[in-house]
Amino acid sequence: MISTRSIALAATLGLLLGGCSSNGAGSPNPQTPSSGGATVPEQGTPASMTANIGSDAGRKNNNTNAVDAVNALGSATKTYEDENANEGGGKGSKSIRDDAMADGHYGNGTCHDGREFFVPDRAGNADSTETLYFYEAACTQLARDVVRIWSPGSSAGTETVNRTASTYAQGDATTPISVRTSVANFSNATFTKNGFPVVADGFVLETQNQLTIGTAKNVTSDSEMVMESSSTNVNNYCSDSAGFNQIPIPTLDKEFGWNGGAFTANNTRTANSNGSVTWSATHTGETESGPVGGLSVDKGATNSACPIVTPAYTLAGGTVRGTYTIPITVTFLNGWISNLTVTNATLSSGDTLNVTTNSSVSPTNSNFITGTVNNGSATVATFDVNTFGDGTLTSTKTGNQFVITDWNVVR
Repeated sequence: MISTRSIALAATLGLLLGGCSSNGAGSPNPQTPSSGGATVPEQGTPASMTANIGSDAGRKNNNTNAVDAVNALGSATKTYEDENANEGGGKGSKSIRDDAMADGHYGNGTCHDGREFFVPDRAGNADSTETLYFYEAACTQLARDVVRIWSPGSSAGTETVNRTASTYAQGDATTPISVRTSVANFSNATFTKNGFPVVADGFVLETQNQLTIGTAKNVTSDSEMVMESSSTNVNNYCSDSAGFNQIPIPTLDKEFGWNGGAFTANNTRTANSNGSVTWSATHTGETESGPVGGLSVDKGATNSACPIVTPAYTLAGGTVRGTYTIPITVTFLNGWISNLTVTNATLSSGDTLNVTTNSSVSPTNSNFITGTVNNGSATVATFDVNTFGDGTLTSTKTGNQFVITDWNVVR
């Protein structure tokens, strides 16, 4: 087995439990780490809540259960984000972005409902595209800048895509609060003129991701997806992923990670008539913890057909904390999440997770997507994020708040 653990272990489709924020979850601009990677001090627990917290062990368990919930959800959501960013069209031969260029919805750098699309990227790199996402429709406050550079592989039907997604705080487009770099390797695929795989023809995709917040490398994650060919607007697929945080949680002296996926052959990707894409599946897997420096992602043989019996990516060096089963439906429109729904997902320690989307607010609002973790009738934690997965996690029983960046709870 080949370990993909980063050499630079510093002090995300996993999550890093981090320092607590004094900001409420309802802020339109969620608090984020500084560009220098400084940490946010942990928020004190209100005295009125101490009766429900119990011992130090109880507090730690409540917090880690909340992190496990976002770990599991984030692993699935980021797999879809990565795939959606690199995909082509459904039934037709063109990609969604190629179609948008052709019919003038974007133009080359023209603002369209908070997005701008460039071919080539603004630096003029060969075989590249760039998409800018803004906090508002007029395209004045940059939220995310995604540069994608592709190159043909050594054999027919193969391609490598290097993708860099930089996320900025509202009102500050100088220094990104996080940067996610991805290397995607396609095989058994056909491609459009801009290097997007044609989904209708099917493909195999392997992706390696590294999330950096400030100057520290925080989360490593790897995944694979097998997309089956289709003559309709609906494709079946299967996938697996694994990842871990590279910084231990100071109060627990552990690292946390996950492995799992949508292993069966009946998961669906639907190209809708309005240009959006809807993914639907049930993800199963495990959340794990391990000693500082002890976790890694192991790589086995790549799968070429569904269902996945033996995942290509698994977590090594950890102890299983619990399992999860998450029925998830997520829709992307013009490159960002327009709807995310999870109903009665089952998590570790008997917890359940429900996630809804508030379509009455802008996707860039931190209250756009809301999640609740329950244990029976008691609420364990809640979180609110925007379409990019930036927001706040609140542990209800301890009163602690944690900043979420790019679907990762971070310090």
